[in-house]
Amino acid sequence: MSGSAGTLSLPFVYRPSHVSKAVILKMATPRAVPADSTPAEPLIVTLTGDEDNETDRTFVFANEGHTLGNALRSIVARYPDVLFCGYTVPHPAEAKMNLRIQAFQTPALDILKRALTDLSQVCDHVKKTFTERVAEFKQSNGEAMEMG
Repeated sequence: MSGSAGTLSLPFVYRPSHVSKAVILKMATPRAVPADSTPAEPLIVTLTGDEDNETDRTFVFANEGHTLGNALRSIVARYPDVLFCGYTVPHPAEAKMNLRIQAFQTPALDILKRALTDLSQVCDHVKKTFTERVAEFKQSNGEAMEMG
């Protein structure tokens, strides 16, 4: 997942009345837009009701589903400061995914940023390893494949 640092570019954000301030996270991603541009809609928003305690938050991701939700949940759940982490896709017709993080002391936003960075590093490693193994396979089996 390489690219220039920018803002995640998701074209749609669910904006019901219970959604509060937008939280836009900057990270390197293939879907990144330049850091100096601002997306028309927020990409990740937080639900209201958690303002009293910064360690507990529900983040709403636009146009995301089980793939990102389960990957983030599995990473966040391994952090020692996390009390609870879960995700939901409220309805298949809605293009959103909710991620709930509850921590002992670390702010939930800091945990989310760390998890997105860790997930990006995991994806980079998987891509690199896969590419290397495909190249090794082609090198060792290339002649047999071309003849067959």
